[in-house]
Amino acid sequence: MSAEPEAAMVVDRALNVFERFDPAGLLAVFLYGSVQADRQREDSDVDIAVLDLPDAEISWADQAMIAGELERSIGRPVDLRMLRDCPLSLQAHVLREGLLFWERDGRAVEEYRAAVLDQHERNRPSRERRWDRMLRTFSERESSSHERRLPG
Repeated sequence: MSAEPEAAMVVDRALNVFERFDPAGLLAVFLYGSVQADRQREDSDVDIAVLDLPDAEISWADQAMIAGELERSIGRPVDLRMLRDCPLSLQAHVLREGLLFWERDGRAVEEYRAAVLDQHERNRPSRERRWDRMLRTFSERESSSHERRLPG
């Protein structure tokens, strides 16, 4: 994915922050969301996902410090997510669509990406069944609501 103008500025400033703090558990950093896709508005936040090492998680204190420094450096609110803690669908989205802009170990990142995307794909039938049930329920509710509004 190529960085758009706003995304390029965000990545440059975020890189400075991560290079200054470089927590030991940091494996990779991704930009995703509206800024990465060049669809941000004036009030958009910046979505950054951090992949940490499974045996060296980044502490809450370090996460808060990094988020604060990112916000000061970028000049926008930052939604900092720990990727391993995110729902599988968000992890898959970040790993597919996000912009990987910092990594400590490319092979470890690719192994994680492959495992997440494989699990996400295996869960597709279950997601599709839940989606179909939700649509049917919504459709039935709309139908019954519409019938109640018709003059009798």
